[in-house]
Amino acid sequence: MSSPDNKCGSCTQCCKIMAVSELHKPKSTLCEHCNVGIGCRIYQDRPTACQSFRCLWLQTQDHFPPLPLNLRPDKSKVVLHASADEKSIIAKVDPKYPNAWKEKGIGLMLGTLAEKCFVLVDNGHQYWLLRNGQAKQAKMSVADAEGNENFLGYIDE
Repeated sequence: MSSPDNKCGSCTQCCKIMAVSELHKPKSTLCEHCNVGIGCRIYQDRPTACQSFRCLWLQTQDHFPPLPLNLRPDKSKVVLHASADEKSIIAKVDPKYPNAWKEKGIGLMLGTLAEKCFVLVDNGHQYWLLRNGQAKQAKMSVADAEGNENFLGYIDE
C-alpha cells in the first residue's frame, strides 16, 4: 500500500498512464500492482522508475502556491512531467478522455506553459506539440526499451 507520507492522496493516474520498463508495463495500461484510488500494493519494493517519478502536480505540493486539486492527474486526467532533458513538458492524457488536455483548467495551464517551453501532448491516440499559442499534430518514433519516444516532425508537413 502507499506510504503514510504519500501526498498523492487517492490519485493513481501515473500507475495507468506511464510506461514502466522494469515491470514491462506499457503506457496507458493499468499496472497490475495498482490498487486504484489507494496506491501501490508493492510500494516498499516498487521499481526505481516509480520511486523517482514525481508528476508536476506532486512537485508543486511542497511549494507555495501549490497547483490546485482540480489539476491533480486523477481529476484532470492528465499527468504532467518534464522531458528527459528537462527542457519540455510532457502531458500524458488518459486515453479514455483524449480531449481532457483541452479542458478549462488544464488547458489554460498547458497554454501558459507553452509560452515558455514546448509542451508535448500524448493522448494515447495522437501527439500534439504546443508552442506559442499553436497546437500542431506531431509524429513520434516508436518507443525504445525505456519507453522513450522521439519527435520526428509534424503530420501536416
